[in-house]
Amino acid sequence: MEGARRSRRNPTRQCCAPLSSWPARAVDVETPGCGARLRPHNLRTTAPGTEPRPAASKRRPTAPEPGRPKRPGACARPVRGEAVLEPRQQEFRQIATRLPITASLSLDPAEITISFIRASGPGGQNVNKVSTAAQLRFDLRNSPSLPIGVKARAEKLAGTRLTTEGEIVISADRHRTQALNRDDAIDRLLALLRAAATPPKPRRATKPTFSSQQRRLDKKTERSGVKRLRTRKPDLE
Repeated sequence: MEGARRSRRNPTRQCCAPLSSWPARAVDVETPGCGARLRPHNLRTTAPGTEPRPAASKRRPTAPEPGRPKRPGACARPVRGEAVLEPRQQEFRQIATRLPITASLSLDPAEITISFIRASGPGGQNVNKVSTAAQLRFDLRNSPSLPIGVKARAEKLAGTRLTTEGEIVISADRHRTQALNRDDAIDRLLALLRAAATPPKPRRATKPTFSSQQRRLDKKTERSGVKRLRTRKPDLE
């Protein structure tokens, strides 16, 4: 009587095997003696003929290779033994190589001195409290990287940016950040040196053309006629 009462409460207890003995690859199991199909709830079943999906790995992602950034704009993980630099220090470290002027001429960044000053003009609090303007100084006369001819042409092109000591001073304050103003000042210096590194074309003596000679004679005749009219005495009669 007690067994019948127990079977009415839980009809699957007497006719079903324990969950540990259920086949893992069976989707539906037909239980003898029961009208309903039962499915184990604690097993991950798959359809017949398909492979089970591998479980997701809980391991942490591996570190990226040294020198290769994890995403665009991200800094690569430093190699063991290398000093960890702040983003601002990494920006200033990018100019550690020689600056190319032409294919055969380059400039040593150690010859350039950059300082930051207050920018002029409107800008509000960013201008009044932050030194964003870049001031570049380059000793042109004592530079070992440039030949004498390039130095002479650069002095003429520099104009008022050249001091009496032979230094080129370039101030850049067009941008709102120090990094952009620094790059702008360096680009302007390199543009000046590239223009000075291009030698002028040599002038060659050529024979004047017939039309140029004719224009010169016409101007002389016109000028002489003007002078003749000025020296003419008035007729008193």
